[in-house]
Amino acid sequence: MRKVAFCTVVILGVALLFSGCGAGVSAEPGPEVPATPSAREVDINLHLPESGGGWLEQRTETVEVRGEPLETVVIARWLQSVEHLPPGVDADAELRGETVYVSFNEAIRDISLDWEGLIVKSLVSTLVEIDGAETVQILIDGKKVGTLAGNSAVGEPLARDDAVLAREGSESEEFIPIRPADPREGEIFVYGEIVGVSDPLQGSTVGWIEIEQHIADAQTPEVDPRVALTIDVVIHLQEIDAERNDHYSMLEVEDLEVGMIVGIVINDEGMARGIIVESREQ
Repeated sequence: MRKVAFCTVVILGVALLFSGCGAGVSAEPGPEVPATPSAREVDINLHLPESGGGWLEQRTETVEVRGEPLETVVIARWLQSVEHLPPGVDADAELRGETVYVSFNEAIRDISLDWEGLIVKSLVSTLVEIDGAETVQILIDGKKVGTLAGNSAVGEPLARDDAVLAREGSESEEFIPIRPADPREGEIFVYGEIVGVSDPLQGSTVGWIEIEQHIADAQTPEVDPRVALTIDVVIHLQEIDAERNDHYSMLEVEDLEVGMIVGIVINDEGMARGIIVESREQ
């Protein structure tokens, strides 16, 4: 009987020991599992080169955002959607202040000269749709470069400047597109302010405008301040509404005035075949 009683005491003691050791000691919390960000749907506007290479077409898409910056989602969708990019091109985007910084990898260097200008305009027009974005700075491997392939200057932040392109939905049924400047044909695109205008047209003489040229960087060619106009010069007025959407309408040569800020497509003869007038309300 003593042995049984002793064993009973030992068993009870061991039970109490383990019970006591556990008393007052809480289990350590496991690692925190981050909550999955809830998805939200956002409508974005992609401005993509149309198949003929003449202008940009707007395409609205709904994308899913799960906590990442919107510019990350937009650049990814743009890369998937735009044609004529070289194989292996990748990019990331970050909005800093009012500028979206887009850093491509070296593969972008192989972009076709035929499409470089239009694709740059497509990128800028798409990214400035993001709330708070006004300009786009293009980089390669995080560094500034003069151009991507030798055509379009990208050394400084670029604002939306695709007024040289006609887009679907132009407000005039007789809207005539302006082809982008073709450097292979000796054409250039320059900016400036009109400081002089010739007398109204007489007969077949179109006249001229005199500009104070705005030099963007060292790669911008300087032109003669007095630029003659071709007989079939096309003139657009670019206006931007409160939602940052472009609207274009046609102007006549007689509408050109001193003080207007213009972009000019100059042909290989040094004459303006296309003029884009920026709205003074911008």
